[in-house]
Amino acid sequence: MALERVVALAVVLLLAGGGGIMVAQRAQHDRWYYISEFGAQGLATEADFKTGFTMLALGFLLSAWPLRRVRTKPLPAWITIALAALAFLVASRVNCTENCPGLGNPEATARDLVHIWFAIFGFVLGCIAMLQIAFTGSRRFRVVTIVAAVLIGAIAGAGGLLSLAGSTSELGAIAEHVAAGIGVLWLIVLVLVESNRYVPNSVVNRIPDGQGPSE
Repeated sequence: MALERVVALAVVLLLAGGGGIMVAQRAQHDRWYYISEFGAQGLATEADFKTGFTMLALGFLLSAWPLRRVRTKPLPAWITIALAALAFLVASRVNCTENCPGLGNPEATARDLVHIWFAIFGFVLGCIAMLQIAFTGSRRFRVVTIVAAVLIGAIAGAGGLLSLAGSTSELGAIAEHVAAGIGVLWLIVLVLVESNRYVPNSVVNRIPDGQGPSE
């Protein structure tokens, strides 16, 4: 099943490329911004933000194919991931306005609300997908997925609290980037393992009994 590896490679390229673009935005500014702030209208990184975030969203969406065999309840994890990807895709194309006002800011426009809410939906659905996969009964990813989910929740939560507190420190923004990076790396590993897991089986099944490779 060469298709599995082709799709996995495309996912890795999209996620790694998109993540690289998002991090590289820092070079054009004198400090770290929250992810959405890098894409605010009028900033020099607005176009880069849209490109990088769109690549990440498409990588998430495409990852649903190699993950289709992972059995989870109540919904298959690939559906949850696909929904998260669609939410991120909307957030990537509808960037926020200048200074990216938050939900509690009276200056927030409809555009800001669309971006923020869809970004939140995507993040929450992504965390739900991680928990689904963590409790599938398979030991392959149980520990690593739970650890990744806890790290993302703790790091992103700390960044969110700093943001709500109006902190001028860059720690909150850095925390958000680190949490997002952990999620991207986790998905890359999951996709690679799942896509490779079935390729050898398809080859073995085509080899008649007694005609396997010699030792």
